[in-house]
Amino acid sequence: MGECLEKKQITLMCTNLFSIQVESTLPGNKCLLLLCVRMVVGDKTYEELAISQLMETHSTGQLVFNKIKNYLESNKIPLENIIGIATDGAPSMVGRLVGLITFFKKVNPNLFTIHCVIHRQHLVAKKLSNHLHTSLNLVIKAVNKIKRHGLQTRLFKELCNVNEEEFDNLILHTEVRWLSKGNCLERFLAVFDTVVEFFSTKNRELSIKLQERKNDIAYMSDLYGKFNVLNKLLQGKNLNLIKVKASLTSFTNKLEMFERNFRKDQFCQFSSLENLKHQLSKDEVEIYASHLKELKLDMVHRFKDIFQLNVPNWIVSPFEASLDEVKVELQENFIELIADPELKVKFLRFGYESFWLQEKVRQQYPDIWEEISLLFIAFPSSYVVEKAFSSVINVLNKRSNLDICKGGDLRLYLTELKPNIEMLASSHQAHPSH
Repeated sequence: MGECLEKKQITLMCTNLFSIQVESTLPGNKCLLLLCVRMVVGDKTYEELAISQLMETHSTGQLVFNKIKNYLESNKIPLENIIGIATDGAPSMVGRLVGLITFFKKVNPNLFTIHCVIHRQHLVAKKLSNHLHTSLNLVIKAVNKIKRHGLQTRLFKELCNVNEEEFDNLILHTEVRWLSKGNCLERFLAVFDTVVEFFSTKNRELSIKLQERKNDIAYMSDLYGKFNVLNKLLQGKNLNLIKVKASLTSFTNKLEMFERNFRKDQFCQFSSLENLKHQLSKDEVEIYASHLKELKLDMVHRFKDIFQLNVPNWIVSPFEASLDEVKVELQENFIELIADPELKVKFLRFGYESFWLQEKVRQQYPDIWEEISLLFIAFPSSYVVEKAFSSVINVLNKRSNLDICKGGDLRLYLTELKPNIEMLASSHQAHPSH
């Protein structure tokens, strides 16, 4: 079953341009190479796992490249069909001399490469001043003291019930989980008074320090709640570079707006901090405003490639854009395209993405599609392959008797992780690729 599905996907990869995501890691001492692909088939983008192979020894950029190259050549998939690569930014992937991308660039110098936008957003979110970092550590310390021992957890739960709190437990802060910091701070602030009361007899020094840093905790809770909203916008399948640029631009502009408003003593966008604004000192406001400024500058620096990405207005609003915005060599075909009433209906009903992904557009206007295809095919993040790794780990946890070193078990992973290939294969038969 798995082999049949894989053959159908290989056929698609042989006849379509596609982008890839690459990761190679596993808990323990084993290293598994996973590669996910994205391409356009029929009228939709298709994302799925393509390669699942054990790395016998190291996972250097050259060895990973050789694995991928051998897989493509053995299945007669042109290496030139790869138009984009997304990685997690690890040295083995992006190293200047021996990184995976370096070897791909030797084959295709024009290859589009991108460091996962979710990873980069997480790096921005980790940026804290020494003052705020101390406040965050106090929260983590308090949470750990309660969560570490069953008795303390039960006593805290009982106190929450006595105080009629909405929640009766805290959430651990885990650095590797993208949404953890925001969730931890939000829950902590929700039961803050009970936490302070809990430590008033058990660790009075910690209780006093927490009270002194309540404003910091409120600020970080609000801020990381906003980071979590952005993070979720950057997750999911079928996310294109146009949507990612819009989300990142919006968030960066908001950071600038927040800083400007803070310096005017306006905190309405930070609801928790707004409730405490009468307790805020000028020094605290300056700390928060300066932090927001640093975050904005870090966003501009880390996402420079995204912000410089050219997304012409005629792609998002083809029927309202000026013809002067379109390259001269594409203008004749563009006039024909926007004059097609059937295509216009698709745009009005489903938006620009469904409009451009129509097979009719690719067939009748290949020059226009070539101009914009990267914006829809390229992976903006490593979300899909990260999700695949989570699925592999779940399989390992549920079926501990499986030997990952055996090819048959790797084939099982492919079957477990590729539920959509059957559906896509039928779509491929109905809409042959060109």
